Amino acid sequence: GALVAANSAGAGSGGAITLEADVLRVANGAVVAATSTGSGPAGRVDVRATDALSLYGGAITTDAAAADGGNIHVRAGRMIHLRGGEISTSVAGGGGAGGGDAAAGGGDD
Repeated sequence: GALVAANSAGAGSGGAITLEADVLRVANGAVVAATSTGSGPAGRVDVRATDALSLYGGAITTDAAAADGGNIHVRAGRMIHLRGGEISTSVAGGGGAGGGDAAAGGGDD
């Protein structure tokens, strides 16, 4: 599958990823990931689909090796559909887990 990624291997943040589309499908092993393999925090992921977001065997993730995990914010105008998909944040070391939220059907920031 395809990969959209922002990564830091040092002390800096992992960077931010923003995806905007009418209909967005992350499928067949595709991954959207903001990560940090160094001492810095993972970046954030913002996803906005004005109509629908579908995760069919794909993933939207943040991951940090030693610092805080990144946040994930997902918005869809009509629906968020997960079928074998994953939205997750994780931390392997001493940081706090990232946060996140998801809303469909008119949820605003």
